[in-house]
Amino acid sequence: MPETDEALKRLVIDNCDDFAAWLIDADIEKVEPCPTELLPQPRRHKRWLDLLFIVTLANGLRGLFHLEFQGPTTHEPMWLRQLVYQTELVRHHFLDLQFFTSVVFYIGHGAGKNDTGQYETVTFSGKPNLSWSYGVVHLWRLPAEVLLKLGLPGLLPLIGLTDIRDAEALFPQVMEQIQAVPDVERQQNLLSELIVLSENEELLHMAEHVMEKLGWQLNTPMIRRLRTQERQETLRDMTLETLNRRLNVDASMLQRLEVSLEQISDTAQLKHLVDVAYTCTDIGSFEQELATAVAQQPESV
Repeated sequence: MPETDEALKRLVIDNCDDFAAWLIDADIEKVEPCPTELLPQPRRHKRWLDLLFIVTLANGLRGLFHLEFQGPTTHEPMWLRQLVYQTELVRHHFLDLQFFTSVVFYIGHGAGKNDTGQYETVTFSGKPNLSWSYGVVHLWRLPAEVLLKLGLPGLLPLIGLTDIRDAEALFPQVMEQIQAVPDVERQQNLLSELIVLSENEELLHMAEHVMEKLGWQLNTPMIRRLRTQERQETLRDMTLETLNRRLNVDASMLQRLEVSLEQISDTAQLKHLVDVAYTCTDIGSFEQELATAVAQQPESV
């Protein structure tokens, strides 16, 4: 679920105060993002958490706030991953902090249905010798009304991932809370994220209708990136069409130029190459400009 995973991460980062207030269930003073790469032990692969924050409560206590998102399938059981995550987090953070809250969100019907978030190992005599736990939120079976009653606008885009019994009755209440947000841009972002995340078709169609009626455009990092990619592709097409029309470039040459243009992701450089295609007198001079632009691209990791 890479697209959903990215959208969920951006939603939490942009609304981390609301998520902390809900899941820690305390008055929040400040929420600060932390690096998500765990420091590996020798001969071990690197691991990355989904999200990690340091939270300061209104009473002055400071602690870790760790979130994971999981769909119906996984290469490694969450209970085992959590054991590794929590061990490393305690090793590197916990001595300076007063509490540690870890929560797993399960997305998609049936995901994590048997995960209780409570685990332990025992000795031969049956005494516990190791225990670990984490919060579990099965979004797919969480009644939508429960999320709505929290009154935290940053959580509203999750509605489309919850258990919805009557979308037609629910959606006006969702919009009422979104439109109560003072910042119009944030209203637009919340509705955009709801559309991106929603697995409920009826809710999705109503949200899209409102978006169109208000004259808003989808405004999420993922959508903005797609728009950028569309602009870049348009510029590449314009370049090739112009060269073909002006210089009658043969098919094999066009194919080679297309491969080179695909290596360029900088929009300004692509615009420049469109101009060159309009003004160059021969294909050789265009190829020189193209080679210069390709050489300036950062090396892919």
